[in-house]
Amino acid sequence: MLKRTEVPGLQETKVYDIENFNFSYGYDEIFHRDINIEYDLVKTHRGAIGYNYNTTPKYIAPFAKTQAMKSKHLKLIKDINLNLIPTSLNFRTDVTRMYGEKLFRNNTGYSDIIRDTFFNKNFEMRRIYDFKLDLTRSIKIDFNANNYSVVDEPEGKIDTKEDRDSIQSNIWGKNFLLGRNKNYQHTGNVSYQVPLNKFPLLDWISVNARYGFNYSWTAGQFLRNTAGAFTTDPRTGNTIQNSNTRQLNGNFTMTTLYNKIPFLKKINSPKPKPAPKPKAEVKKDIKGQVPDSFSAQLPDSLKGKKPPKIKQPGQIPDAVRFIGRMIMGVKTLGFTYSENTGTTLPDTSITPMSSDRI
Repeated sequence: MLKRTEVPGLQETKVYDIENFNFSYGYDEIFHRDINIEYDLVKTHRGAIGYNYNTTPKYIAPFAKTQAMKSKHLKLIKDINLNLIPTSLNFRTDVTRMYGEKLFRNNTGYSDIIRDTFFNKNFEMRRIYDFKLDLTRSIKIDFNANNYSVVDEPEGKIDTKEDRDSIQSNIWGKNFLLGRNKNYQHTGNVSYQVPLNKFPLLDWISVNARYGFNYSWTAGQFLRNTAGAFTTDPRTGNTIQNSNTRQLNGNFTMTTLYNKIPFLKKINSPKPKPAPKPKAEVKKDIKGQVPDSFSAQLPDSLKGKKPPKIKQPGQIPDAVRFIGRMIMGVKTLGFTYSENTGTTLPDTSITPMSSDRI
């Protein structure tokens, strides 16, 4: 595998950096023979090309530092932002080609027996695409696609120019583009965080909307027609499926709503600590006793008596605080709404490369 790695922290990753690419290639060969098998040879080539780009979104916020937007009522306008650079771009294609020949020995003693060579061939290609974009801090888009195709090869041993040309035409688009597609599917999502929390009266509400979609195409049975050419079985055809999801999630932070009312905010706040008890300096006479005249001026707490409870202004009684917190026991509320729809279309001649694809 060939890949160049950039030392982190030296410079920012660019879309065109060579470090984003990676290449790999592998080859293995298996040869076997025994008393019954003259030779059994299997050759396998594996190759892959990948591209990976990931970055942190850089939002353009034209009003973020504007002095006129300091008011909390203009937060929606102040937080307007936009990002046009994808946060993730990934692509990978894997190619695997297996070619095998097998010939049995003639152990019968008859030299005129015709022996046939058995061939086992498989040439497949897989492609993966991934795309992510944070268009704004509230709008996020992602898309993923997978494609599986095979390259049809002529029967028997590949030893003529016509055979090699036939394979190339199935790769580079004369007959098929990058092989004959057998399966294709893609999925995508668009999510939007509704900016209700930008408004002072609605900052206790958060709502997220999401739209998801899915599409898949599966090739039908491949067989030889009456003219001798391979084609899709007209009795079954290809199969198309698609679906979409609409989802809405909401969350209500009730504590934030309660605290918008001053009286309820006091109930939710911790109980204030009582004021410290007053201390009086006791002056003793020559004999070390407290004079009666000074003792009469001491507060009841220093005379051994309980002082009367003095209600502080604005203090909420414990009973009211208890009942209020019981009523406001619901801290958060949430809801989820989801709608799913889908369609299946069997027996169709539409292919992933058709102009009338749905």
